[in-house]
Order: sequence, then C-alpha cells, then structure tokens
Amino acid sequence: MDKCTICGSFDTRLCSAKYPGYVEGTAFDIYSCNQCAAHFVPPHDADEKIYEMIYGGDTPGYDRYRVYADKVKSHPFPLKYLSDTEASYFPVYQCLGDSAPCNILEVGCGYGYLTFALRSLGHNAWGIDVSRKAIRFARENFGDYYEWADIQSFKSRAPQQFDFIVAIEVIEHVPEPGAFIDHCRGLLAENGLIIISTPNKDFASRGVIWQTDPPPVHMVWLGHKSFVSLANNKDMGLTFIDYKTHYPSRENKLITYMMSRGKFSPRLSVVSNGGVAVKRWTGRPIARLIKSFFVDLPPVRYLFNFIFNLLGKEQRVLSPILTKRKEGKGPEAG
Repeated sequence: MDKCTICGSFDTRLCSAKYPGYVEGTAFDIYSCNQCAAHFVPPHDADEKIYEMIYGGDTPGYDRYRVYADKVKSHPFPLKYLSDTEASYFPVYQCLGDSAPCNILEVGCGYGYLTFALRSLGHNAWGIDVSRKAIRFARENFGDYYEWADIQSFKSRAPQQFDFIVAIEVIEHVPEPGAFIDHCRGLLAENGLIIISTPNKDFASRGVIWQTDPPPVHMVWLGHKSFVSLANNKDMGLTFIDYKTHYPSRENKLITYMMSRGKFSPRLSVVSNGGVAVKRWTGRPIARLIKSFFVDLPPVRYLFNFIFNLLGKEQRVLSPILTKRKEGKGPEAG
C-alpha cells in the first residue's frame, strides 16, 4: 500500500509490480487509487539525463516538437497552427486565442514554440523547463523569454504573479501532482487560471494498467475523477475543455480510439548507448496503410472525427482548467 500522490489517500492497491520502465533494464511498481481512480508510481527524483536525451535528438514520440518549433516561426497564426495540429494545444487556443494581452507562464515549455506563439498575440509570456538543452534551443530561436528552472525554484524568485499558468503535457511527468498544483497556485493572480492537458486515463479500456509513456518519464495517469479529487483537496474551481468542436488536422479520433482498444501502443526504451529502441506492434505495415488513408486524406479524417464526436466517447486528451475557488462554489466536472 502506498499513499496516492494525487489525493493523498492510502486506499490504494498495487496493480503492477516491476512494470518495465522507459530506461532499458529499469522497473517500477504501479499503484491504483480506489478514491480518485488515478494510476501512479511512488515518487522518484527526476532523472534529468532522460530529458536531456529527449531534447537532444530525434527521440520517437518527442521529435514532433522540433517540427512545431520550426513551423511556428513562419506560420501567420502560430497558436492556431498548434491547436489545429495537436489536441493538447486546443485549450490554450480556446482560452487565449482572442484574449486581451495578459501575463502568462508556460511550465514545461520545451523548445519554446508555444510561449513564442502566445507572445506573437501580444501576451507577456515566459517559459520555464527542466531541460538545459530545451531552454538553450528556445533562447537561441525565440529570444530571452525562457529560464532553466522547475516550478518550485522559479516560484521562490518569480518577478510577478500570472493571469494564466499553462502546463501542456506536464503534470503526468510530475512525481507529486498535488505539490505541483500548490506551486502553480502560489504564482496565480487573484482571478488566474491554470490550463492543463494530459493523456486521458478514461480514454483507455477498463483494466488497462498503463497506456502512456513508461515511468519515470510519466509518473501518473489521470482521469476526470482524479482532477475532481485534486481540485476538492486544493479548494480550487474546476472545469474541463470540451473537445467535441475540435477537428485536428493530423489525427483520426475514431481510428485512434479503435487502436487504443488493443495492445497497439509503441513502447520506448532508452538503450545503454544513449540511443532509442522502439518496440512497435507487429502490424506496422498495416499502420502505415491506415495512416495513408484515414489520416492523410482530409475528407476521410474529418468524417471519422465527426462520427467520433457524435458518439460522445472520451477524448484522448483531458484538459482541466483550475482556478482559485470563489467562496461558496465547488469544482465543476462539466
């Protein structure tokens, strides 16, 4: 039994002992919380070498970030481009695409392209990340708006409070999400919002143990109930972004959903020489055929996305918006 890193409950169970880790030859225990339905790995110190490797080359699954960094430089509407390309950025576009200029902190900014996209709209946006290589790239390509820091160290010397804190695909990397939210909340202005996106545990089939990057890259796997519990514990307001109006340009939601029902997710392992070995499902040629027809052809993709949205299924990405709760109001799960 281990304490849940999301809600603090001891009502947990071990659901997988020695689950294979991201680094070849490592293994981790994965627990399930009976109170908030989260799956989590007991806290470990972050391995900075992993993130330096991720941002130092063409790591499968993360190499698309370098593409985004190149594309936003010349795109006339960089934030819309990111939102159209990947669902994770849709909540930022929804909240800030037409917003008046405000102070924004992006936590886990990586190569810095989202912070750049926000600055291109007139926002006073800044980015922080734990990867030195990522911050070096961001500063060299987008300007001196980035700092090598984690949220805790940055909080102790932050020059101001922020209207928005943006954490896109970050919270799943954090060993203790509750403490992470505390640090973010401490940096929020009075009516500030925390915009989060993360892989949605509720999207997976019942009984799946871990359908996200192996630990210690991802340390938690969260669903709606996890965030409702987290918001209640932190006395914060909560809403969820509705993805039914989002039609991504590079994803067929229905095909993604169907593939997630089986054991089709690639598993990544960092090999001893610092390279990356990718173990993919045996239907790789079929996967290419599926992509060429169902993803690369816009009419087919749009139709399938429309059908998926009509079905009302859980979306692959979950995006909660947290705010300092107004007195007398509880979190919403809408």
